[in-house]
Amino acid sequence: MFRSHIFNTGMVFWNRFEALKKNLSGVRFGPYLGFLLLATVSITDAYSQIQIVNCDAPVQSRKRGIACNALSSADFEALAPGVSWYYNWGATPLTKPADVTMDFIPMAWNGNSSFQTQISSYLAAGNRPWRVFALNEPNLAGQAFMTPSNSAVTFLQVKAICDPYNIPVIAPHMAIGSATGDSITAYDPIQGSNVTYTFQEPFLSAFLYYCGATPPTGMSTHSYGGYGEITWILGTMHTDFPTQKIWLTEFNPSNAGATNDDLVLANLIPAVDYCERTPWVEGYSWFKERISGDSHNSLLGNSGVLTAAGQAYVQMPVHDTNLYYRIPGRLQAERYVVMNQMNIAPTTDVDGLADMITTVGASLDYNLQVDSPGNYLVSFRVAGAVGVIDIYSGSTLLGKAVATQGAWSTFSTTIALPAGAQTLHIVFTGNNQRFNWMEFVATNNPPVLAAIPNQTILAGRTLQITNSASDPDVPPQLLTYSLLNAPAGATIDTNSGVFTWRPAIAQSPSTQTVTVVVSDNGTPPLTAAQSFTTTVIQPAMPAINTISVTNGQFGFWINGDTGPDYIIQASTNLTFWYPISTNDSPAIPYFWADTNLVSYPFLFYRISLGP
Repeated sequence: MFRSHIFNTGMVFWNRFEALKKNLSGVRFGPYLGFLLLATVSITDAYSQIQIVNCDAPVQSRKRGIACNALSSADFEALAPGVSWYYNWGATPLTKPADVTMDFIPMAWNGNSSFQTQISSYLAAGNRPWRVFALNEPNLAGQAFMTPSNSAVTFLQVKAICDPYNIPVIAPHMAIGSATGDSITAYDPIQGSNVTYTFQEPFLSAFLYYCGATPPTGMSTHSYGGYGEITWILGTMHTDFPTQKIWLTEFNPSNAGATNDDLVLANLIPAVDYCERTPWVEGYSWFKERISGDSHNSLLGNSGVLTAAGQAYVQMPVHDTNLYYRIPGRLQAERYVVMNQMNIAPTTDVDGLADMITTVGASLDYNLQVDSPGNYLVSFRVAGAVGVIDIYSGSTLLGKAVATQGAWSTFSTTIALPAGAQTLHIVFTGNNQRFNWMEFVATNNPPVLAAIPNQTILAGRTLQITNSASDPDVPPQLLTYSLLNAPAGATIDTNSGVFTWRPAIAQSPSTQTVTVVVSDNGTPPLTAAQSFTTTVIQPAMPAINTISVTNGQFGFWINGDTGPDYIIQASTNLTFWYPISTNDSPAIPYFWADTNLVSYPFLFYRISLGP
């Protein structure tokens, strides 16, 4: 059947499909899985730490939950990448796989003491949910249906149970409005008369009055009228009760005519995005896992199989200022951290989840983690209006991408990014431009190696060349030097690029080609090379001049080219020669004397060059 809800402010009417609603007949509270005590850890702190994830990684939202009756192990596994908590309108958790991180939030559905007893037992067993719920739709017939004063009494009783564990209680969880015949009537302490509460706000005001000095941490509402109704009612609650955290513990667009996947997604995506980016919205949960006769508003089909709505609900990003995306990678447009003058809708591109749609003055901020500094090619996937996309780091313009056509296309620019966590500010000049994703690809410019002039060197002398190279990337990358097909004996300092070669006598005369290579440490590494020729000249034959005998020592002067080593060899038979003296690259001419001449009756000498 249908339930008619009537506001007393402007007499706005809408219908709500009663078959979607839970009831008190056992489905919601019945121990169909038994009473199971699970040790849980509060997730409050887990979501306040800085996270660095890959661009395509699923991120579990602290805010995001699901209102459900039953979940299989496969269902938990399917939902957990994006959903961090669930509730089942009772205080007995479902059986959850040990490797799944999803918090159970118990609920005192109405004032029945059995709920409080179950919550007390659950907490006493060591479980620490990050919140506890109380009072489901006390303003609506067929639900908790309690006056504001009785609701306050129950809330305070539940709060007394939770206070020793420092667990806040969220209460009550309201139907936005209802027909007069379905609405609770009670004396209103603010209006001073009996009131039939056809709209939730007067009920909440009276409830807070009765709570006195101990109000709840947050209050919740339920919405089935689509995205526009969600933003209206949550905004109204925040305006009316600015000190309260606001929750949305049941929602889907079934009352907004969302009868196919496209219409469901057109409401789900902006609604989830709104809840995620709005700081005073502390939590929200979709209704529900499976809805009989309505597969489009269900998150799950067969066990562990997400519907189109389920996939979107799990994949929707968070907008946490502590979340950074590691690049390179493709970052979906909806994974922003700050949004200004933008709308969001399901993508019209061939892939992706959502498009960010510009209005005048539109901008988006993205948190990035850059492990490797350098140049990155940034590509934007956009459609609609043409225009310029400016990329800023703070007030510094890093680059511009120019969208020149209206069809879905990719436009790119190259920017330099330092290493570390940083935020890019993206500004769009095109109005009504759709933005699907941006992709960061590390680029690398090759180093530049200065030309090396050809060389001429005498064998035995040392050739030394200081090479000069630079890297055009910002910041410059580390450069290392090497030789390609180097002649024997040639070396290069890998860090300084100093080339050193002392050609051997055997390498003369010749012309040698030397190739110097410089490499950066980019991704991928790039190189530059320069080749030069070295002409190796053969030294003149050494000469012996002015033989003399002084004080019994035989000696002579040696002349030739400076550079080679002069090796004096001796023989007693002109057949076998042995070195008796080596003078490494001596100053020419020089005198040499044989101090061992008396050991031989006669001796022959000759001179060879080295190395």
